[in-house]
Amino acid sequence: MSLKVPKAQNLQLFKDGYKHLQGLDEAVLRNIQAVAELSDLVRTSFGPNGRNKLVINYMGKLFVTSDAATIIREIEVVHPAAKLLVMASQAQEQEMGDSTNTVMILAGEMLKKAEQLLIMGLVPSEIIKGYELASEKALAELESLSTSTLPSPPTKSALATALKPAIASKQYGYEDTLANLVAEAALTVMPPNPKNFNVDNIFQEIADSGVKVVIAGSTVGELALHYLNRMNIAVLKVLSKFELRRLCRVVNATPLARLGAPTAEEAGFVDVFETTEIGGDRVTVLRQVVEGDPDFDPSTADARSEKTRTATIVLRGATQNRLDDLERAVDDGVNVIKALRQGPPACPWGGRDGARARTARGGALEVVPRTLAENALGGGEGNEVVSRLWAKHEGPGGEAWGVDVEAETDGTLSATEHQILDSLAAKQWAIKLATEAATSVLSVDSIIMSRPAGGPKIPQQSGNWDED
Repeated sequence: MSLKVPKAQNLQLFKDGYKHLQGLDEAVLRNIQAVAELSDLVRTSFGPNGRNKLVINYMGKLFVTSDAATIIREIEVVHPAAKLLVMASQAQEQEMGDSTNTVMILAGEMLKKAEQLLIMGLVPSEIIKGYELASEKALAELESLSTSTLPSPPTKSALATALKPAIASKQYGYEDTLANLVAEAALTVMPPNPKNFNVDNIFQEIADSGVKVVIAGSTVGELALHYLNRMNIAVLKVLSKFELRRLCRVVNATPLARLGAPTAEEAGFVDVFETTEIGGDRVTVLRQVVEGDPDFDPSTADARSEKTRTATIVLRGATQNRLDDLERAVDDGVNVIKALRQGPPACPWGGRDGARARTARGGALEVVPRTLAENALGGGEGNEVVSRLWAKHEGPGGEAWGVDVEAETDGTLSATEHQILDSLAAKQWAIKLATEAATSVLSVDSIIMSRPAGGPKIPQQSGNWDED
């Protein structure tokens, strides 16, 4: 004889205001829909022909950019599942500095495919296991596709070739100019193990040590300026600690609080210290004499390069948003060089590995070439270009074919012949993080959200409140 105990009425497990969603319809499918919506938001910004997004953050600052990392950083995502995708893309940004949009659209496409499988009756654990196996297969396939590595020592042309795809995704049409600038700047500072030096501000001892410029982190008194002027020593006042640290790194000098003359090892070095006009503003310039300058001396070039290494890229634009976008493109280029110098080779790109790994992921990776084609050629061309890629990949040497974003042919081209290369490590991390984000969302069967904290909102200050 069994006894059935009825459930207590109005049993309350959580406090008022909690939300508890569970089950396939309430939790899993809703999570997939939220991630897919966020993925579709940045999908149209993918590739050289990606569209810009106009984002106004909570502080009222305006951003006009196609950089996925900036877009998701400035928008306030509140859905917990979508936040998992945001964290995955942020991890990609911190690790590689590029391919953040690839992580988001790939994870979103994987979850869209998983939604179809869930409706067909598959359980999430089976889908997760299949995606993990597919990730291993895709990573192994990528290893076999590497085609080139940086020469040792790296050359400007080799670095510029590796940078162009990353920069073109932000500043299409200017990738040649920016890639050469970033490559030249990177070669200037690339040798490792920079040394720290110190600069002191004792008048006579500094003059006897041969120092010609004193950099002060605070206000310099009139008496000190008088003596420094008599000794023909220039004074540069830098009140910002951040700028002071940057400047000390530029000249390989470190500010000291102690008194005393700097030694030869403690003093920084720079060839030219001058003021000039750039864009209507008077600026102070510290630079090294390079090959081609009238004062260049090849016999001392190596010694100077060991003493201090720095490079500055000056960008000009019509608007601040344009300058910000140029800065992000340069930052992506620098991150590509960083990734390449860590060892992994480069592989041909252009969306070509998406069609290659179709059997491993049920077509999820096809979203990469399809999105490139849709953004460049129009919404109806994506499937046709992917079909042509499949036909190309079946032939000899077909693994190098990708999407032609300039539409000069049938929408496909050989990435190897056109030197469209990308970092292998960036693509490996993108696949890993996208898989982890997708499997994390699929493994959730319940969502528990507490009530947001109450209290009055902090009043926002009006603009320029601190100006007299």
